[in-house]
Amino acid sequence: MKKHNVVRFGYVVVTVFVGTLLFLACDNPTGVDVDDENSLTVGGQTYALSQLYFEDYGWWSGGGYNIDLLIEGQSAEVYLEMFFSGSSVSAGTYSFANSHDSNTFSGDSLIDTPNNEYSISSGEVEISVNGSTYTISGRVAVSGGSQATFNYSGPVSN
Repeated sequence: MKKHNVVRFGYVVVTVFVGTLLFLACDNPTGVDVDDENSLTVGGQTYALSQLYFEDYGWWSGGGYNIDLLIEGQSAEVYLEMFFSGSSVSAGTYSFANSHDSNTFSGDSLIDTPNNEYSISSGEVEISVNGSTYTISGRVAVSGGSQATFNYSGPVSN
């Protein structure tokens, strides 16, 4: 009888050990199929991002040229109200500001997921441009005291 319990205990230990190894080996334990280049992580969840849109609002009182960026996937989106020094999206590092100054993004920026809408309250966004490919990365603080990161690399969608 004791030998049978020892064997059972051994199976349990091995099963837990293998399960733990498989979980730790998984790059994305949330189960969402994403890659590092096109993803949003916020609130302990990771979401795929697949499309980029620009909305041109023109010169804004306060000095910057307003072009909003929308990066979206099937279930989440990043909306950035951005202000540039010229009339196009240009490479650079953009800081959060409660103004409409050039080279900033404003407090009207947000992240929307199936369960929450997060206001962005600080952070930086970096943009690089290579031909028709835009690479946009951000690390921001959001409502509730959480951090969010997002990355997108690809063309502008029509």
